Amino acid sequence: MGKQWHPQCFQCDKCAVPLSPDNYFEKNGKPYCEADYHKLFSPKCEGCHLPIKDGNFVNALGHNWHPKCFNCAQCGKNLGPNNFYEKNGKPYCKDDYHKLFSPKCAGCYEPITDNNYIKAMGKDWHPDCFKCNTCEVPLSPNNFYEKAGKPYCERDYHKLFSPPCAGCDQPIKDLKTMVKALGKNWHPECFQCHKCHKKLSPTDFMEKSGKPYCKEDYHKLFSPKCSECNLPIEGTPLVAMGRQWHPNCFKCCQCATPLSPNNFKEKDGKPYCNKHFQEMFLPKCYGCKLPIADKVLKALGKTWHPECFACVQCHKPLGTDGYREKDGLPYCDFDYHALFSPKCAACHAPIREKCLTAMGRTWHPEHFLCQHCNKQLSDDPEGYHEHNDKSYCRPCYVELFAPYCRACNKPIVDKICVTALDAKWHPDCFVCRDCHCPLKTGNYFEFEGEPYCEDHFRCKMCPDCVKL
Repeated sequence: MGKQWHPQCFQCDKCAVPLSPDNYFEKNGKPYCEADYHKLFSPKCEGCHLPIKDGNFVNALGHNWHPKCFNCAQCGKNLGPNNFYEKNGKPYCKDDYHKLFSPKCAGCYEPITDNNYIKAMGKDWHPDCFKCNTCEVPLSPNNFYEKAGKPYCERDYHKLFSPPCAGCDQPIKDLKTMVKALGKNWHPECFQCHKCHKKLSPTDFMEKSGKPYCKEDYHKLFSPKCSECNLPIEGTPLVAMGRQWHPNCFKCCQCATPLSPNNFKEKDGKPYCNKHFQEMFLPKCYGCKLPIADKVLKALGKTWHPECFACVQCHKPLGTDGYREKDGLPYCDFDYHALFSPKCAACHAPIREKCLTAMGRTWHPEHFLCQHCNKQLSDDPEGYHEHNDKSYCRPCYVELFAPYCRACNKPIVDKICVTALDAKWHPDCFVCRDCHCPLKTGNYFEFEGEPYCEDHFRCKMCPDCVKL
């Protein structure tokens, strides 16, 4: 250093370690040991932050580096001063720099390492990667379609995402002219009548089974047909008799009077006004001869208004359960019995129930009595006897009027008796005096007041002839 020193005074200005004149470092006229010299005055390596003791260093990024410390901040690969990439003051190898900081291609997700790239859809793309997501045809940033962040060519975009036309099933590319109808989308030229193919307006068409029709064809094909004129009913049909009609076609088939569905009558599938229906089809009342429009009463094989079915004698209305019939005419119970029931020969009142016929007359059973003892004869097991047009019980008749048989001297109580020889006889008692054979009133012979048959009469008249 061009100076003289006590050996013990030639020491490091920093740490005071003794120095030799052959092993020291000088700075600003002061001696330093190697360690302190480099620590205080040598440039520091930006990588390891230790002093760079020799001139072999790399100057990069505005810093000095040991050559071995100038490495990629990501992978640690050693770098050259002319072959590195910088980010935020740190060196990177080419691969890591692009991997970490270069824009990534939205197609292949690899870094874009040069300025030859495409910006589209807010993303960066390699030119070769910006292609249709379906058919992979290359696209330009000014001619592509985007869906869900993916690019498409025009053909595939419309094929995949544009609404298909319900008519031709092809994509509808121009949504501004698209027709919306029947819950579907249509090309304007495809929205046409399914029958005649006439072009339709979305505000003026008719629909059937999801298909559009013009009004003419719709009514011709699908509208209900009028039951009278058989033409389509375009408006609201009139429904009656299970069929549909034009309102002006629903009229009386007899007089053509217009009818309403709530005010008509039907016969054999045809409508009638009330007047002609009643005149032509309703049953006629046998009493007044007018049609019966409401409740019909059937009696005596005929039809009646309930109020017309009355007693022909007193005109009292009758029910179907409370009338009597005579010669096809109805009568109340009282008049029927008064006019037609047999009269009791005793009380002269009509006999309404059980009738007893005796002596050519009719009687209440309780009024047919014995004229002598007043005994009721209807239930008498011995019957009755008649005398001078009066009835008698057997005991009274026998007591009062019965003749006695000349033969047996017993009463003759039967109506049949034999009158002969000025006497009365039981038929069984009028017999031949000798042989007791039965005799008839006109075929007997009398001898000495007694009846005989012809043979025994001759015996009485000529005994000798009989012996011969």
